[in-house]
Amino acid sequence: MADAATGMGSGSPATSSLAASQSDGTLTLRSVNGTLTLSGKGSVLGQVAGKARVLIDDADPSDGVPVVSGYDRAQRVGKTAVLYSGSDLRFRVLGGQFKLKVVASGISLSYVGRGVATLVVTPGLLPALESGLYSLDGGDTYRQIAVGTTSIIIGSALGSTPASGQPGIVLERP
Repeated sequence: MADAATGMGSGSPATSSLAASQSDGTLTLRSVNGTLTLSGKGSVLGQVAGKARVLIDDADPSDGVPVVSGYDRAQRVGKTAVLYSGSDLRFRVLGGQFKLKVVASGISLSYVGRGVATLVVTPGLLPALESGLYSLDGGDTYRQIAVGTTSIIIGSALGSTPASGQPGIVLERP
């Protein structure tokens, strides 16, 4: 039987792909100081304020080439990774499996997909902006990130379900 909204049957490929995307989550970061490592399958848009190093390892460049602007130097690292250095970098990876590592102050980004982010946060110069802010799964509320190491599971991380059964788990270690 066809769905009234789409005109497609419930077993159609479009319906199946919609169900698969429901396991995606989102992560938004604002003004984070330190190191971000993100391993996932999805899309990310980001920028950093000031000097930075951004390593992008795009395991399958056929699904879209990463775009980086504002860098002074780009250096290939291994077969699939490139290390970008410079000031006020902007980066974009759309779709597919990738790994991203950003070392900077003022990291801001938006990610949608499934994966795991690890933040090693260092204190900022101003107490109010000491560690940066994050929001999960499209939430309007931004929370302070603790100084230290924080791991965040986004969506159902690459098809697996976290031990608690809930995506968006935040594990902080000072």
